[in-house]
Amino acid sequence: MKRLFSIIPVFCAVSTGASAQARAASPGSDSAGAKSDTEFTIVPVVGGDSDVGIGAGYIASFARVAPNVEPYLWRIESAGSITFKPEKGDVQVPFLDDYLLLALPHLIRNTLGVNFRVSYTHESQLAYFGLGNASAVSDGRTESDPYFRYDWTHPKLEANLDYQRGPFRLGTGIAFTKNTLEIPADSLLVDNSRSPDEDVRRLTALAPEHGVALFSYGLGWDTRDSEVSPERGRYHTVRLDLAPGATENVPYRWVRANLTLREHVPLIAKRLVLSVRLVLDSLLGQPPFYELARYDGTYAIGGGKGVRGIPARRYHGTFKAFSNLELRCRVVTFDLFDKPHQLGVVGFVDGGRVWADYHRLSELDGNGPGLKLGFGGGLRLGAGKSFVLRADVATSPDSGGVSGYLGAGHIF
Repeated sequence: MKRLFSIIPVFCAVSTGASAQARAASPGSDSAGAKSDTEFTIVPVVGGDSDVGIGAGYIASFARVAPNVEPYLWRIESAGSITFKPEKGDVQVPFLDDYLLLALPHLIRNTLGVNFRVSYTHESQLAYFGLGNASAVSDGRTESDPYFRYDWTHPKLEANLDYQRGPFRLGTGIAFTKNTLEIPADSLLVDNSRSPDEDVRRLTALAPEHGVALFSYGLGWDTRDSEVSPERGRYHTVRLDLAPGATENVPYRWVRANLTLREHVPLIAKRLVLSVRLVLDSLLGQPPFYELARYDGTYAIGGGKGVRGIPARRYHGTFKAFSNLELRCRVVTFDLFDKPHQLGVVGFVDGGRVWADYHRLSELDGNGPGLKLGFGGGLRLGAGKSFVLRADVATSPDSGGVSGYLGAGHIF
């Protein structure tokens, strides 16, 4: 199955404030410019795939940057997309997503930062093929069979605080998501929720409408030279997410533990960087079934920020382990609208797997290592200090298709 995404060949980047020439001529200016500046970037996009149809969207960033301040004083980021797909003489909207992010990394200069994010996402015709690393399409069915499908709408509000002292980081956050699920009565999800196996029933217990309140606590060690586009250093984090639940409207009660290791090694100064990430993600208790495919609010074994080349949500399990290796090469640097830009290319290899549960459900994971691999490459367009546009294409022996991804920022 092909999953392709194309980009409109229009890139609009406008910078207000001192021009490059004026900054260079300003007494006391340094190599980065001695005056604060405003960076505005907007990218219109168009694309889609065989699952969600064809649509359009945008990625936009508006940031205030200053010399000797990393990565920026403040930033507003927004992205949105909508797709349309003809079906049975009607036009459906399989995917609708929009978010607005306000980042204030220097609420207290070089010490305390805060992010606020609001989002709305509607996804229809999502796939669930069962629990475990060996989940597969049943005999006589296809991936597009309604038996594997469900719809999910999930608006979300979240706020995060980040305290930093030298390389040490301490984070805490709170989020609330309102979830609405539409699941056909004759679906695999409903069958699993009625399974004679109590562990399968627990992991696929269904609440068509429910909220999730999440409290997050994290520790980190950060020596990167840049948060937006690092060329050297490491960023290691451990995080605990607690969802108290156990009420009528917020029924799921669970815990997530996540360990993420990131390393950036310069191979050729200002030109070539080797970046590596390892993610271990564990769920305990009774999480909602869709969290079994996710980590950090996105998808793990499949999707644009996990193992690329595999369809998002393809594998569900309580424990996930995966790694990404990227070779990032800066090709050319140029000025556009008096703002420095960088065009680069990336080659990558991703790999990982899931485990259905920690004890009785091991038969759902198959025999052998079961490693899921993805390979690909992409483009990176950096605008000033505050924004990177990511466009990747990947394939996987596991899926046999081609996937395309477009987003803001490196995946790590």
